[in-house]
This record gives sequence, C-alpha cells and structure tokens, in this order.
Amino acid sequence: MDIQFPDVFRPLVAPARFKGAWGGRGSGKSHFFGGLLCLRALRQRTRAVCLREVQNSIKDSVKQLLEDKISAYGLTSHFDITDTQIRGPNDSLFTFRGLKNHNAASIKSLEGFDIAWVEEAQTVSQKSLDLLIPTIRMPDSELWFSWNPERPTDPIDRLLRKEKPSGAIVIRANYSDNPFFPAVLRADMERDRLTDPVKYDHVWLGGYQNVSDMQFITRETIRAAQERSAETSGGPRIMGLDVARFGDDRTVLVLREGHRLNRIWRWSALDLMQTAGRVSEIAAREKPHALFVDGVGVGGGVVDRLRQLGLRVIDVNGGARAGNAARYRNKRAEMWARMRDWLRDVGSIPDDDELAIDLQAPNYGFDAQNRIQIEKKEEMKKRGLISPDCADALALTFAEAVHHERMNAVSAKLEGAGSAYNPLEGW
Repeated sequence: MDIQFPDVFRPLVAPARFKGAWGGRGSGKSHFFGGLLCLRALRQRTRAVCLREVQNSIKDSVKQLLEDKISAYGLTSHFDITDTQIRGPNDSLFTFRGLKNHNAASIKSLEGFDIAWVEEAQTVSQKSLDLLIPTIRMPDSELWFSWNPERPTDPIDRLLRKEKPSGAIVIRANYSDNPFFPAVLRADMERDRLTDPVKYDHVWLGGYQNVSDMQFITRETIRAAQERSAETSGGPRIMGLDVARFGDDRTVLVLREGHRLNRIWRWSALDLMQTAGRVSEIAAREKPHALFVDGVGVGGGVVDRLRQLGLRVIDVNGGARAGNAARYRNKRAEMWARMRDWLRDVGSIPDDDELAIDLQAPNYGFDAQNRIQIEKKEEMKKRGLISPDCADALALTFAEAVHHERMNAVSAKLEGAGSAYNPLEGW
C-alpha cells in the first residue's frame, strides 16, 4: 500500500509510551492518527479505545473519520463496522468512549486496551488523565494525544509540553506542514490571517488563547519576538539564573546577548554545589559581562558558592524595592515589565514551547497604591500552573542595566575587580 502523510508526523510512527501532535486546524493530526490506527491493525492485534473528555453520542467520536480512512485505503473488506465499534483483522477492536463518564471503578474496563487515542485533548481534565494513564498498561501500550492548545493550564499541555515524559514523542503540526491542505480550508485560513490575526494565531497556528484581560504578556507579543531577527553585536552578554525553589521546579540559566536570547540551559535534581559548579563551567565558556541570580531562599547558597568560585554575581531579590517604586510593587514586577517591553519592541527569542508557556502564564494586578504587581509563583501553583522558571530567568537579565564596555568578564576574580567596576551602570 502506498499511504502518504505529511512528513511532520514521521517521528510518531516509532513506538513510544506517549505520542502527541498539537497545532492548528488543517494540519491533518486526526487523519494521521486515524490512518496509523487502521494500518497498525493490519500488521498486529490492536485493541484501541478512542476517547474524548465528553462523548454524548457516537457522533461525537472519531468513528466516522476511521470509517472514511478504511474506505479510502480500500480496506472495507478487512473491517466489520457496527453502530458502536469497529472490528478488524488480527482480532483488532476499536471502541469509543467519553472520559468524563468514568470513575476509578469503571475505568478498569479499559485495562485490556493497548492503544488509547485522546482527540481534542485540550479539553481533558487532570482527573481524567490521572485515571487513564495508569489504566492503559498492557506491554508496549501507547497513549496518543491530538489537540489544539487553549491555555498553558491545560493538563495535556503540562504533561506533554511543560513536563514532557522521558521518551515521549511530541510534534507540532500546522496547515503549513500539510501538503494535502484542502483548498476550502485555505480560503478560511487566508481570511482569518488578513482580518483577525488573534483568531488566526490560535485557530491555525496552535497559539494559546488570551484567556484573561490580566495576562501580563500576550501571545501576540511572544509571537512577534519569535519571528523577529536581531543582531547581537554591540550588546552586552548577560546571564540570568533562576534557582529551583520547589520540588517540581527546575533551575534555568539563560544567556541574552543584546536584543537576542541566545541560549537556555535547564536542569533538575542537582544540589546547590552541583548547580554552582555547572553554572561556573558555562560562565567560563560563555564569558558573560554580568550574571544575575535570584538570591532568595535556596538561591542565596548558590550566590555564595559562585562567589567562592571567583565569579562576579549580582544577587537579585525579587521582593525588594523597585527602582521605579512609584509604578512597580517590587523588583520582580519591574523586571517583568522591562522584559515585556523588550519582547514587544526589539527582542528576539527562539521558538521554545516552555519559554512561551512561561511568558504567558502570570497574571498581573495593582496594589493599594496602584502599582503593578506580578502574580506570585505560589498563587500560580494554586491555579495549576508550574513555576515560570524560563521566563523568570530571562526577566533576571533585566534586573539592572549593564554597561559592558566598562566591565571585565563575569568570570574575573573578585580580588582583581578594582574600584571602577560597576555592574549596574546603564548602557
């Protein structure tokens, strides 16, 4: 059989416990997974449950899509299609369910399935995921997810984009990746692209919705920074280090050069000495002009150790008084505001999913003196959001202005700094 599909999906053919395809309309995500399921049944016994969060009737499922694939592939004689399920070669079975209707007892009925395909996965609750994942446990079983993201708090986004499990295969697919994109959809896409850029970004490119009027950095701002190219010559090389504070946080180090974010390093499960050692190695290689570190809590130990290793470190306390105390509640709000303005006007960042999620995550508000304040990490966790470690690390590079022409590299020994060294002087 000569079955064709967009090349963007090719990685998903390989076996993996978790497989995910996210993006906008017209990419062919559902068609790919549907076709893969039919072809898999020809090769081996496949018992698959096709799921949605809510399925009020069989019409809400992907059953019709599978029937269309079976017909298009010329496999009608190999499958027995009934009102509620599809049986195929090698004793294969496709059935269709709604996750919301299951509880801890009823979910056990899915234990014998080796494939679970969740369509429209952005609507799936954390409770449903917690029930489903340990239930699908046959040897070599797989969990497939296809979705168009709604918001960073979607449980599926946290699972497969923010906390991506080891070995998971997750790809982004949009209409531009689909050589079979139908002409009727292209007309709709072009109309949205020209008349409603916000809708176009969400519906066709898989961007998040702006779900709150109090979202501090919008996805349009982030998209513009991702698409912008910026020169690095003439600008200082600045590093920001956000040290993990909670068990599910990660330590993140970034390098910004001028108007471009060049590198992001992430790691977890390192103690303070190991963290300081790794940062010291990277700083020796990259030779930044300034290294800003979140010195609150456990970060203070990293600051002390880095200074023992001979690095020039600027300790930043996000809760401290802002330089512009009349406008910002604290230093963190001021750093985030500077970062937002940079992203909006001149900044260039990589197309990095975790960074984009982090940048959009915090809301903002105003205190009694009408000063801007950024949502605390503890409050974000109550909303089901993970600490925005990547964004906080980038924000640290805006803690103070850096006049790099008057500075030696950050790795110079402290005792050789001299009285002329001023890491906070403007540039």
